[in-house]
Amino acid sequence: GADGQFRGVPPEDSADAAHIATGPDGQKVPLAQWRAAWGAFLDRCDEVVAFSESSAAQLATAYPGVSINIRPHHLSAWIRPVRNQRSTRKTIGILGNMNRQKGANVLVRMAQAAPHLSFTIIGHCDSTISLPRNVRVHGAYVPEDIPDLAERYGVSSWLMPAIWPETFSFVTHEALATGLPVVGFALGAQGDALQNAPLGIAVPLTPDGTAPQRLLAALDVGQRRPQAAE
Repeated sequence: GADGQFRGVPPEDSADAAHIATGPDGQKVPLAQWRAAWGAFLDRCDEVVAFSESSAAQLATAYPGVSINIRPHHLSAWIRPVRNQRSTRKTIGILGNMNRQKGANVLVRMAQAAPHLSFTIIGHCDSTISLPRNVRVHGAYVPEDIPDLAERYGVSSWLMPAIWPETFSFVTHEALATGLPVVGFALGAQGDALQNAPLGIAVPLTPDGTAPQRLLAALDVGQRRPQAAE
């Protein structure tokens, strides 16, 4: 929604500005009109594919008459487990590029609430977002380098703070492949992956403003979990 909160698939009569599009002619397109157009298109498709159970469920809610096949992606690179970290330094890794939808504002509030922790974004961050001093940005990377970068920065846990439902979330699967604990919201494909993984911790996302504190508490639990065997 326009307030940055996800509350599930919105009703067709939603008046939220975030659910009103602008057509090529500059005219406003309300959600009911948008859904009617896309529903007609989907009805004519030979196949509709979703990349996760979560995405299929959301599509089915918005377009209940459409038949949907689930076909997950596969990682393009093998990610080896991260070697056991000997350092006592605790660095929380955030994998992938960050913006508002990916949870950058949640990360800022977490870093402000936990100045004793170090956070490293392996990826880029929206330049309009001011990051606290305990958040470092690595920049561009390739998936094969994730374990080496995690070891370089002393990453002990991963954080996936996206506030919208991902359709698959490559970065969540890549983070889990490192054998380190991964914390994120019980939302979308990322939540499905976390809930199905031994080292995944999925935290409910509620619009009460306590998300950063609950993620920090979950990270503390994750730090005490044994690292997966290499």
